[in-house]
This record gives sequence, structure tokens and C-alpha cells, in this order.
Amino acid sequence: MANAIKLAEYFFNQSMEMLESVIDQDLMDEAMIERLFNYLKKASKPCSLRHLDKAKVLKKRDRKKIEEYLEGGEIACWNVSKSNRRSLVISIAKQPFIPDGVEFIKKVA
Repeated sequence: MANAIKLAEYFFNQSMEMLESVIDQDLMDEAMIERLFNYLKKASKPCSLRHLDKAKVLKKRDRKKIEEYLEGGEIACWNVSKSNRRSLVISIAKQPFIPDGVEFIKKVA
């Protein structure tokens, strides 16, 4: 019976370790999104994705996580480059400084 309890504890602890990494990742994602929104509000102008990466607000590997907000219309992203090479800027949606007639991008990753 003692061995059965030890075995059950082992599997319970293994399950908890796996769940903790998932829970921690969700909290880190929420903190990153909150930091992004606060930064964009404080900047009160469009910020390039390169600038956000250098300021350690939105890393290149985390860009896929904001697609939900792009599709929902909470964040706007568009290309400011006139050449073939993309230069994406991002801002909170419905700001007065967003140029009229720009085509918004829904995927930045």
C-alpha cells in the first residue's frame, strides 16, 4: 500500500510540473500583451516592430501572439515602406495619427 501511495504521488507531481509550465507561459503572455498596450499608449504614435524589439517590449518570437488582437481590431499594423522590403508599424487601433487609406495587416509573424 505504501508503494502505491508513493507511485500516486510521483505521477501527481509529474502532472503538476507539466501544468505549472503551461500556467506560467499564459501569465507571461498576458504580461507581454499588457506591456505592449501600455507602451503604445504612452508612445501616442505608431511604433515600428523593430523599435519594439529593441525596446524589449515585443520580441520577434512573440509576434505571433498578437495576431488575435490584430484580427480583433484592437491593434492596427500597416506597412509604411514604399519599396519591396516591408517596414511594419503598429499602433492601438482608431488613433487619429493612423493615415487614411492604409491597408491593415493581420499577420506579422
